Amino acid sequence: MPSLLPEEEISLLTSSLTETLLILRFKNGLFHLEERVKDSKMEYAMTDKGVELVHARNNTNVTIDPSVFLIEINPRVPGHQEVFAVEYTYGIDYFALHMLAALSPPHALASQSDDENAEKDDIALKTIVRSLCEPLPPQRRYPSHVVFIPLDRGGTFVGAKPLPEELAQYVVESQVFLEKGEVLKDPEKEGRWPFVAYFVVVARLTGAEGRAQAQTMGELVRGAFENVAVEESLVHKGEYHIELPSQDCQTLRIEENLLPGTFQR
Repeated sequence: MPSLLPEEEISLLTSSLTETLLILRFKNGLFHLEERVKDSKMEYAMTDKGVELVHARNNTNVTIDPSVFLIEINPRVPGHQEVFAVEYTYGIDYFALHMLAALSPPHALASQSDDENAEKDDIALKTIVRSLCEPLPPQRRYPSHVVFIPLDRGGTFVGAKPLPEELAQYVVESQVFLEKGEVLKDPEKEGRWPFVAYFVVVARLTGAEGRAQAQTMGELVRGAFENVAVEESLVHKGEYHIELPSQDCQTLRIEENLLPGTFQR
């Protein structure tokens, strides 16, 4: 993010999502909604910077106006990786807004209240919430790229090697989803590729240059990430040495040709 969709398609998404919430009588709070643009002027394609939105090359419906359709709606904040990306790029803290919205009384109760001070407090709270919903100006938005790492093989999860420092400095949030010792089935046989980890990569530049930087660094992070999954039999035989760092217990390094059963902390 930010999105590369044309402004008219973003406006179409915004108006459609707002209308959906109002039809369902939602008025306060944060919501997670997903819609898709049909007959968009853009399409996803593989580029030298990874998968990216580009102008549709084979758009036969050039005379058809784009439309949208709803995929998902939930009365909650988005997934935490998206929440972090929005905060770093747009300066909007969804978690803080969600808590503030919970402090505001329902509209029906607020309108029935005879307490003048309570009404003033409600107006002040809503003013604060609205002000915190304002995104940073474009010249201060640092693009972000959420990188998901899917499982690529089966085995027993031992850990993940730390990223090189030159890449880690662009990562503001990350998480490894698997636990040490977790047995993983071969995704090729299962037909399912669960996520091993995610990284929120934020550029140091703004605008188009920043977006290109975030994309490039994100793909470098994807290529550099190495999770360690070995056959169960090797773990039981003690043919691997596991070094546990003193601070980050989720980051493990595995080495061969060391004395079996030797652990260092």
